Amino acid sequence: MIIEYHRPDTLDQALALLSRQNPPTLPLGGGSYLSRHTREDVAVVDLQKLGLDFIESTEKGLSIGATTRLQTLVEHPEIPQWLKQAAHRETSANLRRMQSLAGTLVTCNGRSILGTVLLAADARLYWLPQGEEKSLGDYFALRLHWNQGLLIRSISIPTKVKVASDWVARTPKDLPVLVVAVAQWPSKRTRVVVGGFGNTPLLVLDGPEPGGVDVALKSVLKQSTDEWASSEYRMDVGEKLLKRLLKTLEALEG
Repeated sequence: MIIEYHRPDTLDQALALLSRQNPPTLPLGGGSYLSRHTREDVAVVDLQKLGLDFIESTEKGLSIGATTRLQTLVEHPEIPQWLKQAAHRETSANLRRMQSLAGTLVTCNGRSILGTVLLAADARLYWLPQGEEKSLGDYFALRLHWNQGLLIRSISIPTKVKVASDWVARTPKDLPVLVVAVAQWPSKRTRVVVGGFGNTPLLVLDGPEPGGVDVALKSVLKQSTDEWASSEYRMDVGEKLLKRLLKTLEALEG
């Protein structure tokens, strides 16, 4: 349960609080996760006054502040359509107004459409106080043991990349049992990511072209059986989704 609540005025104050070991102290963005899932005694640091809810253009794309709400991504004119779509489908309208982008990435599992799409686009996280940028893929791989940063300041996404995604679920509003996302750069670099199971989305391919991606996809999905779907089902549906998405990107190029 939450035993302390802090609302600092500056980043320095927030980082000082977050560096404490006793009690364990966590950042609070939208609060939609911590308020429902925190079982141990923790202190929280509310980030609302720190100005981390921004969307800025950069040389490489967009820099999105950590506390930016998912609904802002849906509505903001500079957000690319592929990201708007993923943010819209991530959760309900009420939770989108509460849930922050960084909070979503920190707490999501493999069934997150937004996490899957951002991993495909090779999003990067800017950490404080080190001032270092790390790939979302590196963070997901080490998330349970992450100690390289206390606070996410922003998430960087490229805007010169084409991204297409699709998913299947038991019902239109249910969490997906399979997500496939494909990102392609002007250089033809291609990244393919799957989600819908496990602790985090999984990278299938990151290469100079999409050759061999169908074999790589089946290899990743072979061990995906869980209570929601069998690996055979995911391999069959995944192959169809992948072909459709690659054709969609070809059409966008044309």
